[in-house]
Amino acid sequence: MSDDVFHQWAAASDAQAPAVGVPDELWAMADVIASQASLGAALVDPGRAPTQRAGLVEGVFGGRASAQCVALVGQAAGLEWASPADLEAGVRRMAVRTTWRVAEAQGAADEVHGQVAQIADAVLGDPALELALNGAGTSPEHRRGVLEHLLGGKVHPLALQLARFAVVDGPGNYVDAVEANLDEASDLRGRQRVRATFAVAPDATQRKRLASELERIYGRGVDVEVHVDARVIGGARLQIGGDVIDGSVAARLDAARREMAAAQA
Repeated sequence: MSDDVFHQWAAASDAQAPAVGVPDELWAMADVIASQASLGAALVDPGRAPTQRAGLVEGVFGGRASAQCVALVGQAAGLEWASPADLEAGVRRMAVRTTWRVAEAQGAADEVHGQVAQIADAVLGDPALELALNGAGTSPEHRRGVLEHLLGGKVHPLALQLARFAVVDGPGNYVDAVEANLDEASDLRGRQRVRATFAVAPDATQRKRLASELERIYGRGVDVEVHVDARVIGGARLQIGGDVIDGSVAARLDAARREMAAAQA
């Protein structure tokens, strides 16, 4: 997906307060774009004027979705997406972003963020569940049903919504999709999310020192998300977007084992 095009769209959409039902409507519209190849091609056709593409959104979805949602996707259709798949991915990402905006409007963003992070950890800690949610041989509807059964009534409805949005058509890494949804919460605030895994939770001073150093390195504010995993033994493992900084004792031991194995080969 074109990050620049998406943020051009987000700059306009973020100025408008979202209705609670908009995220689900966006997701449903992305499903339609994905399922109708001719529609997707028309919505990104550079031979059509932006107003024509926006008008096509109104013609197809007007009366089937809220006026706010139709206008929002009409804005997207007026931009220059690389392909129908690029537009579809952008609409799905906007569904996630809008969910976070609804959470912020409800004063529930921190609660929802914590629960979504816990969901990712729980799935990572259960190989059978992770395999099931990754989608080998099961439909997206079945996997979303599994999440509804496990989480319904136990987490904030918006946390469940974000967990459901991480289910993709076809096989895919479910936890990676959840992580991307968490990244979007920080992106919405113009910050960088950091997943920091320690053997023992750091105190407030250590967390502040880590955040300050990462802000210096990356040149923007960071949201440090702390996870505890005894398997790291000591030190920390940091995941920042596509970067992984592994300063854990476990990583150093693994590196030492590999060096010894190579020397003995």
